[in-house]
Amino acid sequence: MTVPLVIEIDREACVGSSVCVALTNDVFQLDSSGISTVIDPAGASLGEILEAAEGCPTTAIRVRRADTGEVIFPPAAG
Repeated sequence: MTVPLVIEIDREACVGSSVCVALTNDVFQLDSSGISTVIDPAGASLGEILEAAEGCPTTAIRVRRADTGEVIFPPAAG
């Protein structure tokens, strides 16, 4: 069973590097302003989405579980 995800982009932090698009173009695309947007949060596996989030140079991608709200990425500072 796949966990439904909520993927959020911090539009102020995004610099349009397109790493997320290159890794998971079924999930992310750049809008007309060159900022990443989510087109399908179920468009790739959790592992692929996390790889894209981890590759973001400004940590502009936040991934959480839709059912519980638990933040999966970025990890909590500890």
